[in-house]
Amino acid sequence: MAENVDAKKEVAEGLKVILQRIADFFDIFDLSFIISGSVTLAALGFWSWRANLPGPPLPEGWLHVLATIIASYVLGLLCFTLGRWLRVRWRWQRLDGGPHDRLLAILAGHGLDVLPPFSDYIRRLAAHGEARLYVRLWAEVRDCPDLAGTFSLLRRYWVMAATCDGMVVALLVWILVLTACIFGWGHANRIDMAPGIVAIVVLLVSALACRHEGSRYVEFQMEELVAAVAARRAKG
Repeated sequence: MAENVDAKKEVAEGLKVILQRIADFFDIFDLSFIISGSVTLAALGFWSWRANLPGPPLPEGWLHVLATIIASYVLGLLCFTLGRWLRVRWRWQRLDGGPHDRLLAILAGHGLDVLPPFSDYIRRLAAHGEARLYVRLWAEVRDCPDLAGTFSLLRRYWVMAATCDGMVVALLVWILVLTACIFGWGHANRIDMAPGIVAIVVLLVSALACRHEGSRYVEFQMEELVAAVAARRAKG
């Protein structure tokens, strides 16, 4: 009987490892990149159709699907990179501070800013100690089995923030394409101005909303990160 129980535990542990490997593999192809990349690819396809441009030579069948996925992923990665840079840059100019100023305020709210090792990092601001403290907090949560649920939630916040950042650029690409179609730039067949302007306004509002939500998810991430570390230290 005991041997059967041990065998079942071994099978369960082996299956858990296999599923974790599969999940790690699919983490490489982050859906946050696929979403914004697909929207950008659709905008480029619409522009190509309106301008009567020949499409790129693509293979048929499943290779066509694979090429589309890869193109969406690459475009999504570019959208995320540019969108993250735009959001962080805009925040610096608006708040006249660094991207980790919010982290310092959250630490102070939990009373961690006066406790080591956090206070040691904060005193090293000249060496960007606050940025390295942020990385240290991630490492502490990642290496603690008791905070596995927190780490999963933090990753979800990161994915949602990355999705919003990428969508900002993807929507801006759509705005540029529709503007070109309204005025006939690049030999594009014109579309009616009234519905085109309405669509541009909707897309612009959506882009601003995505930028705002991206910032909120980053703040949620910092709040959860510091709160989890504070709660763990309070338990000793």
